[in-house]
Amino acid sequence: MRKEKIRPNDVSFNSVIGACASTARWKDALAVLDQCYREPGVVPNIYIYTNAMRACAKGGQSKRALSLLKVVKDKGLPLDSYCYTAVIDACAKGGMWKKALSLLDEMRARGIAPTESLSLSPPIVLPYRPAAMADNVNKP
Repeated sequence: MRKEKIRPNDVSFNSVIGACASTARWKDALAVLDQCYREPGVVPNIYIYTNAMRACAKGGQSKRALSLLKVVKDKGLPLDSYCYTAVIDACAKGGMWKKALSLLDEMRARGIAPTESLSLSPPIVLPYRPAAMADNVNKP
């Protein structure tokens, strides 16, 4: 793009970071996010951060995903179910099941409906719950 004197924008950054997320290239995703901060006229949005969090989740980087969630909150960006799903996924994959459940509660408290992948007795979170909790999930 730069060779052709075309400046990247938020859409192009989001596309590249999304591709990194799809291939679990979390380091590359965070490097592109860093470039995004330095690009004049580009302000990372919730879609860019969500894709960066997805990349972290796929790369087993739960603490990095949580750090990005903090940045999103600090910037006052609107949180959505996709953002939460990415971080909950990262926490579950990192064995941080208590944090994953806490984020699910936080999401619901904010009135954000879970995505389909989280709404059906979360397969993302359940494998990381202690056996005693998992046994009681479907009991009234």
